[in-house]
Amino acid sequence: MRVQNPAALIFNTDNPPADVDRALGFAGVYDESNKAIKAWHVTNNAQQVIKLIQNGMPIIEMGGEHKDAGELGPGLYMSAVPQLWMGRATKKWKFLEHLDPLQRQMLGDALGRIVLDQRQTGYITESEYTMANRDIGYFIAQDSAGHVIQLAGQPYNISFWKPEFLEPLGIKPGCAPEIVEFLVRGTFAGFDDTPRQQEIGDMVREGLDGCYLRGGLVAIAQLVVWVNGAIVGMHEKHQVKNPTEANRQLVALRKRYTRSRT
Repeated sequence: MRVQNPAALIFNTDNPPADVDRALGFAGVYDESNKAIKAWHVTNNAQQVIKLIQNGMPIIEMGGEHKDAGELGPGLYMSAVPQLWMGRATKKWKFLEHLDPLQRQMLGDALGRIVLDQRQTGYITESEYTMANRDIGYFIAQDSAGHVIQLAGQPYNISFWKPEFLEPLGIKPGCAPEIVEFLVRGTFAGFDDTPRQQEIGDMVREGLDGCYLRGGLVAIAQLVVWVNGAIVGMHEKHQVKNPTEANRQLVALRKRYTRSRT
């Protein structure tokens, strides 16, 4: 299998690299017993995703709520760190459309306390703290939901859509994200940095089953699958708890990176 980018690592599930954890990074977990990669897909509707695939929809045409956020082109996205992808299931943000001014103020204050703590502990930089406070202010003053939704993603990773966050504030949560656990087999190209779109097209034409970003300081770990035949198992998963301690490792990595910049 030919891939032009010399930075690519070719991962074949039947014959994986010796250091399989390092090779996959946070894109997936190698399941030795099944000779497959296990990863989790975040969605608004798990059963709909499963049904579409069972009915033969070409997954190269999928994208759904991820098509604007995925960095690896069209396809079915998954990851070993679904916690970092929760911000991309959109229905959970519906509650933001129904807040009164007092609820917006209470939510903004709660978010402000968290980003202050993140700054004081070195989890975010001063500029990131300033931007977060600016956006929280816009949200409170203008009811601009888009300014605070980004706080659920990098670098803040605040899960403020969860019932345990909102209910003490007297806010009714939206629909919780749903997760599908996948087992995939085949040949995948792994990268540390996002490949060019032309390279992605070349890999599809070369017959690879997908590609992935290992994840790290900037890139969010993600695996995209292009070929339906690569999927050998799938089922709805109600909760994933640190499948590879990835959250703890990413937080530690983020703190080291932040200290190096301040």
